[in-house]
Amino acid sequence: MAYLKYINACNNAQVQDFIPFYIETHQVGFIRPAFAHLLLKYSDTFIFETKGILLNPKIQGFKARTQAFSELIQDFFERKYLANIYNEAYPIYARGIAEPLCCIDRFSASYFGIRAFGQHLNGIVKTAKGVDLWIAKRAKGRVLFPDKLDNMVAGGLPYGITHQQNLIKEGFEEAGMSEDLCKKAHAVSVITYNAETEKGLRPDVLYCYDIILDDNFVPHCTDGEVQAFYRLPVEEVIDIVKNSEDFKLNCNLVIIDFLIRWGYIEPQDPNYVEIVTRLHTPLLV
Repeated sequence: MAYLKYINACNNAQVQDFIPFYIETHQVGFIRPAFAHLLLKYSDTFIFETKGILLNPKIQGFKARTQAFSELIQDFFERKYLANIYNEAYPIYARGIAEPLCCIDRFSASYFGIRAFGQHLNGIVKTAKGVDLWIAKRAKGRVLFPDKLDNMVAGGLPYGITHQQNLIKEGFEEAGMSEDLCKKAHAVSVITYNAETEKGLRPDVLYCYDIILDDNFVPHCTDGEVQAFYRLPVEEVIDIVKNSEDFKLNCNLVIIDFLIRWGYIEPQDPNYVEIVTRLHTPLLV
């Protein structure tokens, strides 16, 4: 049940407590009522209807919508409604539409309950005894989850950059990996979940990657977001997951996915089908 505990914690969203958010006719998110109350002051930008909150349909096109959100988020930050701005654009997608409708700052994405994307890279070393994993420890000064354990490389996937380009960027920033080394990583799976947090709702997509590393490779952080790296036998990582809450919450799901694919969680586990299935929970938007 230890593995399901983390999957349940990442799928705790209670949508009946939120207000649907629309752009055009497309529901793209969910907004907590307390945050929606702040939007009442911005009647030129948002319209309140019985079915939910709508971005004013007079604001047309990718550029105009993105600008409207940018001005709103900046105003919210100045009024201290938001604690931070990441200056990193997240795309807002509608289900079934390939191109994004607009962008919003990454920090504020969960306030609007929009779908968000990340990339997580497992650093793997094969040894005579089995498998080691490189595990990162997040810096003490991080806004979110300081001092928590993390996958070797992990970060958001912003708008305007390919998956490979972003993985190369994150690999260098967080683990000092060269471009050539990052290109040896393989996309292996995707994890989806619907989490409710203090800020709002997170329908998240995590793209997962594996890379087999040489025995002499040692990651080093170049952007200050990681304070240390540990090379641990996979059995020790399993023990940490099962018997502590040391990992950043969603990183447990990435490790569980790894354990399934590498045969450490096997079909005879009584929860196997539920674990595998619920790592791919349908997104709410």
